[in-house]
Amino acid sequence: MKVVFVNILFSLNLFIILNENCSVFDDEYLCEEGQLSYDEQSDEDAFQTPPRNDTSGRYRKTYQDMHYLVGYTQLKYSLDQKYCTVKIITKVNAKLGKEGIDYYFIYKFGENKIKEDNITLYSEKDNYPKGMSISVIIMDIKTENEIARLDLEDEYFIWDNPEVSQSKEYENGLKGSIVELFGWPYEDIAEECEFIGHAGYLGVKIYSPNEHILTYDLVENNVVNPWWYITQTVSYKLNSRLGDKKQLKCMIDTCRKYNVRVYAGISINHMTGGGNDMYDDHRAGSSEQCIHWGPKTGSAGSPFGLFPTGMKIIHIQKNVQF
Repeated sequence: MKVVFVNILFSLNLFIILNENCSVFDDEYLCEEGQLSYDEQSDEDAFQTPPRNDTSGRYRKTYQDMHYLVGYTQLKYSLDQKYCTVKIITKVNAKLGKEGIDYYFIYKFGENKIKEDNITLYSEKDNYPKGMSISVIIMDIKTENEIARLDLEDEYFIWDNPEVSQSKEYENGLKGSIVELFGWPYEDIAEECEFIGHAGYLGVKIYSPNEHILTYDLVENNVVNPWWYITQTVSYKLNSRLGDKKQLKCMIDTCRKYNVRVYAGISINHMTGGGNDMYDDHRAGSSEQCIHWGPKTGSAGSPFGLFPTGMKIIHIQKNVQF
């Protein structure tokens, strides 16, 4: 309900009650009650990210061309960690095919520009000690114009990690005391690791490094972005409010130089159920008490949405050593 105050002739106050639709703003793609599987339309519905030429004003540079193309990088090491196969796994909006566009892919691995979606690198020939840039491009066969491009995070390789030299009593990282620096940014942890190493600690524990929800539109209990937001994963990008992937890598290298191992608590098989999409206005409640809130975003600017109604989530948390 909305209450509007109208003043007539500066003497008579009237209260006009206007009815307001208080349903969820964007409920077009929600599952039906109790539904646990997707219908045939789901693949196309997954590409709700606004395109670059969107007129609604909702497009952001961090969305890139995810309206047409999404993907991620997969790294597979040999058992002896002497070589690694890097593969780009993609998904294309079915709209391209329906629009009659014929296309092909170009994959960029550092300075290598190839038509294969994978490349194998060897530790003995390390060309990327500071990380390898990765991109995938969709090209129009007829015009040779670029249709869409996705720039992924740089990848770093295990053979570039500094060696940790600790006494046998640490049992190769399985036994010892760990410091948890509650909410410290990566750059601050890097500055502290020299002392932590001299103090005899096995390692340092950090929050989940994944991209997570971030908002300044919704304040909970008078706290903006409470600490547990960092556990509400948005994507597998290693870009949180503690720092980006490059800062994380720099911190890990610095700590390992001082013989301090780095441990991270991560959630590997679910995304947040506490976010919402990029739409300007959301609302829920009854007509008597309609609650409005704005969009959440990811700490790396990725588009994302709520879990559909009826979806079940299984949560597994693991500690990972870098």
